[in-house]
Amino acid sequence: MRDNLTTILRGRRVRLVPYLPLHVPRYHRWMQDEELQRLTCSEPLTLAEEYANQLSWREDASKATFIVCALDGHSANTDEPTAVDDLTAGMCGDVNAFLSPAEEEEEETADEQQQQQQQQQQQQQTLRRATGPLAAELEIMIAEPGVRRGGLGRESLLLFVDWLLQQAPPTSLLPPPAPPPSAAAASLAPFVADAAAPRSEQDAASPCQVPRVAYFVAKITDDNDASRRLFEGLGFTVHKHLAVFEQTELRLPASGARALCERHWAAEAERAPARGPGEQHRRQPEVGGRADALLTRLCDTEADSSARRDAASLLAALPVASISSEQLSLLARQLASPHNCDVGGGAISVRRAALLALTQLCGQPDGLAAVAATCLPVVRELLSDADADAREMAVRAMSALGELADCAALVGRLEDAEGDVRPAAADALVVLRAALCAADVGAVAVLCVSHGQEEVRAAALAVVGGVGAGAASHAGAVAACFADEAVAVRAAAAGALGAVGGEAAAAHLERLAALLADEDASVRGAAASALARLDAQEHADAVADLLGDADRSVRSAATAAMKRWGM
Repeated sequence: MRDNLTTILRGRRVRLVPYLPLHVPRYHRWMQDEELQRLTCSEPLTLAEEYANQLSWREDASKATFIVCALDGHSANTDEPTAVDDLTAGMCGDVNAFLSPAEEEEEETADEQQQQQQQQQQQQQTLRRATGPLAAELEIMIAEPGVRRGGLGRESLLLFVDWLLQQAPPTSLLPPPAPPPSAAAASLAPFVADAAAPRSEQDAASPCQVPRVAYFVAKITDDNDASRRLFEGLGFTVHKHLAVFEQTELRLPASGARALCERHWAAEAERAPARGPGEQHRRQPEVGGRADALLTRLCDTEADSSARRDAASLLAALPVASISSEQLSLLARQLASPHNCDVGGGAISVRRAALLALTQLCGQPDGLAAVAATCLPVVRELLSDADADAREMAVRAMSALGELADCAALVGRLEDAEGDVRPAAADALVVLRAALCAADVGAVAVLCVSHGQEEVRAAALAVVGGVGAGAASHAGAVAACFADEAVAVRAAAAGALGAVGGEAAAAHLERLAALLADEDASVRGAAASALARLDAQEHADAVADLLGDADRSVRSAATAAMKRWGM
């Protein structure tokens, strides 16, 4: 779901961060392990399917997921060469919840159990009409063997359960539709919506859409003793045995979960009362130090990462009105800092600390206008900096400015000579799609068909696909890319047309269907998925022919399309 897209929860051992595309490659590697597949009751997916799965979880109101990242001293990824916006550092697992209407107490027959898959397909629509409490089915996976048995799973569940309990007032289920996302919520470097903030402030920062949870559920395979011990240690008790699935269902009422979380955080506060504000889950961070002192600490290249990160969080906790325009400008200038640091264990450079602080400041009431007034000229200037890292940081900072961002300047970065800047610009434009004017979208569409570099054409098509129906007038330009000589461009064009949808896309279905015979498997698979998304059942026979394709990913895409059409 989108509710946690800008939320980061931090405990003593772990941080929970939203599941983003940058996490998919490592997650995909994990799920090639047959033992993890068995324990999680999962089927192996291709990398393309894993990306599609990540997107589906983000859009599905009935699902919530976080990536588990071990903090300093517990990191599983100290050998990784880079850390993207500090959101992959320590990545070691995930925690999920599947929301469904709470059931009445009744025996479930084998026939009813066999109908669960069909029922789950209706959960999202059911949730939107829900008038009663919900059940939250929890799943936890610590995939990195080196950090297992260290308490990470337990703390991850406690953080997650506490977050779910805080997302809705106890007397309401589904509030009215949420307003458009704030600028901070649109950022590619999500601000820390720390559960340490008072409930009223947190609710004001990100309007709740998660219905009330009546009880939590864990379904554990009969031979997974470690998982069963973990949940029983949290107070879950056996509800019933699902013989058909060789699983045991455990439950914990919301009242018991709430009491468990309160006891845990009280004990944590007693054990480590002097912990830094970034490491407290339940307590309001103390706003300590003036902006100039915190800026000095943030810019100190000799300081360790934890001090730099804490300085960024403390600076962002100051009222934006108490930070002068000169200080904001200095902070924005740090996006171009040449400072680097060893990655792993949550390491963060000066420029990434500056990005974190700016993004959080934009999330304050009146913060966006104050930051944009001073920092927009600086960020715009840095978009043309000679250093590629500075340009990338500027792109990401621009995305935090929401409706005040210079989208035309970001379109120009799609042609950047540096490979890391182009995808960052494409991602930023997708996030800022609501702020794009017709001229911006038109400029991107021109790049799709006219630019000499295939990487730029593919990036532009990714933006068009992200804009979706808002790019309907450019469906013809997208379809023209079906004849592109570059495989990546043809595949991106197929996906973009599927995202555009509507009558504009329907006019090009025949050309899209022709890609089912493309020589490259990724293009055939993308075409099958796009036809399914467009509900082009008139091409079902051609898609069905791909069920025998030599490439597994193509067969999977064709199978998914036929299932979607009920064939």
